[in-house]
Amino acid sequence: MKLSILHWVKRFIWAFLLFQALMVLGFSIWVSPDSIEAGEVRITEPCPTFVESGTPCATCGVTRGLCAMGHLQWVRAYNYNPIAVLLFFLECGILSLGWKFRPWRASKLSSESKAQG
Repeated sequence: MKLSILHWVKRFIWAFLLFQALMVLGFSIWVSPDSIEAGEVRITEPCPTFVESGTPCATCGVTRGLCAMGHLQWVRAYNYNPIAVLLFFLECGILSLGWKFRPWRASKLSSESKAQG
């Protein structure tokens, strides 16, 4: 039995989601928010909205917040940006769902059809 294109698209989407979740969570554990604030680690240019107007945009502090979450500094992460806390748990959820369903395995239907054939 041939696997449909939809099957491969689902596998690609899962692979992309798992890869980006591993990258985000790995980065958040590896980099300290203190090193970002001290200027030791420079990820991107400063926010143009903040530089021009002095008002932080909706995504200001997300990177530092994710790094704080990776170091289990919950309150500090929330103070940087509350969205960072939600994103961290979303990434953890993607990893746990990926582990539960293990999309890299062959599906039961395809393995059963191979056994019958």
